[in-house]
Amino acid sequence: MIFKRKLPNFVFFYLKNNFHLVLILFFLNVHISTSQNPTQDLGIHIGSSVIHTDYGEGNKSDVNRLSVSFTHTLYFFGKTYRNKNFSNHLAFRSEINFVAKTALKHIGTYASGDDELGNKLRAMTGSVKLTNISFQSEIYLKDLEKFYNYFYSSRLNPYINIGIQFTLFKNTLNSTLGDWTVDSSVLPEKWRGPSDTSVGRGNAFSSTFGLGTRYKISNKMDLNAQLNWQFLFSDDLDGLQSRSIENKENDWITKFQLGIIFQL
Repeated sequence: MIFKRKLPNFVFFYLKNNFHLVLILFFLNVHISTSQNPTQDLGIHIGSSVIHTDYGEGNKSDVNRLSVSFTHTLYFFGKTYRNKNFSNHLAFRSEINFVAKTALKHIGTYASGDDELGNKLRAMTGSVKLTNISFQSEIYLKDLEKFYNYFYSSRLNPYINIGIQFTLFKNTLNSTLGDWTVDSSVLPEKWRGPSDTSVGRGNAFSSTFGLGTRYKISNKMDLNAQLNWQFLFSDDLDGLQSRSIENKENDWITKFQLGIIFQL
């Protein structure tokens, strides 16, 4: 790929301007969780993650892979707070997410060309496997104390979440034209420098923003659907770090999952 795909404008604005809010909500919830006896639940979620990196072209991507998450959520409704109305809409989720090994390749106009650049882009392949550990604040539209009552008039409860994540990953890079670690000329010029690739194991912090909804199917069980955007504070995820100005954006991930949640 030559041009890096763009983040949705509203997501980029959130990530750039509101990370301080993420931290405030995170530490607020840590404080609350250590001082109260909250309601809790466990969940399992399955879906797909689309990894947006220096591979691909624009907003096109065929790197859609299995994504599995295990969650633990704390709720503080019904407790004694200065602002009970706010706490009855707030939850704190911790999550571990596994994304299956994802094959990466170049697609699009430049990669399909018959010139030297096209040949080298098509010859390049990579992969990445990652694990995300996250802490998120969830803000629900409807009162959670009422929602947890199975006989409440509405069983649907939409929410937004914001949080921080720590990502562990392992990536690879290969070329069918030869061993790029011995002869870097098998790669396009912008990835030939010693600092233009970062292949192997790594880690990165990221910010996350999501939209979701829960649907109560029994007194102790909910269905959950959620769409998340994860913006990494790193361009190392795919192992490619081009000096080219077109590739200066960090890697990011979109994730959609369906899940089932069990109240403890």
